[in-house]
Amino acid sequence: MYIKKRWILLFLVVVIGVAIGYIYNHFFQENEAEQVCCKKHYIKVPSVLTITESTPIPILDSSKANQQITYNILNQVQEGLMRLGSNDVPVPGLAESYQVSPDYRTYTFTIRKNARWSDGKPVTANDFKYAWERALNPANEYEYAFLFYPIHNAQAYSLGKVGADQVGVSVTDESHLTVQLDKPDPNFLSLVTLTPFLPIRSDLVEKYGESYATSPETMSFTGPFVLQSFTPQKAELIKNKSYWDQAKVKLTAVDINVEVDQNKQIEDYKSELTSNIKSNGINLRNSKDYRSVINVSRGVSDFLEMNEAKMTLKNESIRKAITLQINNKEIQKFLSDGSVAAKGVIPPVLKTNNNKVINSKVQITYSQKAVKDSLSKGYQELGVSKLPDLKLLTYNDNRSILLAKEIKKQLGTIGINVTIERLDPSEKYKKESEGDFDLSISEWSLKYNDPDEFLSLWKSNSDTNISRFADPHYDSLLNQASLESNPTKRTQLLQEAERYLIVDKAVVMPLIYVNDLRLQKPYVKNVLYHPFGADYSLKWATYQPPKQVEATK
Repeated sequence: MYIKKRWILLFLVVVIGVAIGYIYNHFFQENEAEQVCCKKHYIKVPSVLTITESTPIPILDSSKANQQITYNILNQVQEGLMRLGSNDVPVPGLAESYQVSPDYRTYTFTIRKNARWSDGKPVTANDFKYAWERALNPANEYEYAFLFYPIHNAQAYSLGKVGADQVGVSVTDESHLTVQLDKPDPNFLSLVTLTPFLPIRSDLVEKYGESYATSPETMSFTGPFVLQSFTPQKAELIKNKSYWDQAKVKLTAVDINVEVDQNKQIEDYKSELTSNIKSNGINLRNSKDYRSVINVSRGVSDFLEMNEAKMTLKNESIRKAITLQINNKEIQKFLSDGSVAAKGVIPPVLKTNNNKVINSKVQITYSQKAVKDSLSKGYQELGVSKLPDLKLLTYNDNRSILLAKEIKKQLGTIGINVTIERLDPSEKYKKESEGDFDLSISEWSLKYNDPDEFLSLWKSNSDTNISRFADPHYDSLLNQASLESNPTKRTQLLQEAERYLIVDKAVVMPLIYVNDLRLQKPYVKNVLYHPFGADYSLKWATYQPPKQVEATK
């Protein structure tokens, strides 16, 4: 009996031990595991605002500048007579004030008395005159000399036909610069915000020669920041203590890093290694980061051009059928980069001199009957029952390829077969110049605030007129606009020209307005984004990050 009780007791001890082990393993250790796996991880946030760009940093000579990253950096460390402020309105920069003649042909700028280079030397009117004439000097052959052509005799000097002393830029004293234009231009203040119009010190160019602007030591600065250092992969900016408006500058430092790989940019953004990147949109699909995206309007339009040198497309009825058939709202659905369906070729970022948006007057109304009637009329006029295959040229990038495929699909539904040729820019330009195409997806970027910059693409004598469109009435509308000193009447003439080009003559079909998608941390505020010139301005920006943030997957 005693032995039996002992075995029972031993059995109970074993059972209780197993039960305790089970409870410990499944409750205590499991809870500990949960605490370990679900413990929040935090990342330290850098104390300096970091922006990531996609292109290596080249030389920072404002006269030679031809890359967007150069414009972006110089817009922070240099300043011109004017700079783009809120709502992309030109505001005084190094110019304290300006006077404009009633006919918009003469602009006189007064330089601020407290405008200083970062080495303490005063900014003078001659610094601007020297920079502009340097950009136009025919010996230099700078790419963007044409931006100065509205100035009297600027083009003639650039072509070597007159001397620099005959260019319409004059200095009456160290503080006053007068600019004489050939034609009225109510948008000239926007033009002088661009990079090539920045001042340059002649003594620095003469001292450093070809080494000028290759390092911070070979430059001096007039903007909100100065360059502390830069390599092709990184630029370090610090606040400019000599800047005339330094009280408005809240950032003490900015780092601009270069990362070509878009996926790596996204990872850096998640890891707090950067606070601001431009995204192509594709990487943001199904991502929580999409919630911090900013859709930035750019002065960029994509449109479909038709080669009128080809008999098929010389026929206006066929062109109208194509224009009526293409539904760019459907095209927009296939894109994830912030682009929107275009109403005209002029992007809706342009403004009049009284800060009103210039809206397109183009109205294309889809009608299946109208498409069918126009196509039938074209067939009858050409004496055919079907069109030959049309060759469509496009750039070899994701957005352009998506556009081309959707155009091919939509035209295929009305019996027009399209073959797509994907080309590098140089190859595409060659085929367009030779007329070896039927249709072409083109893109044009706004250089400054003037709708004529887009509409002049189709003037009869324009080198950019790949459509071979020649129309005296269209040319006349643009010529009238160029001579009109009344800004309201000028805008009306340009709107009429756009409507005539797209609706009446069906020369070009607007596709999309190209926008930028940017990821920006919520603790970055007051960065101004621009539709032309530099992408952004940091003069008024603030950066107030927490010490650390919770890590995201």
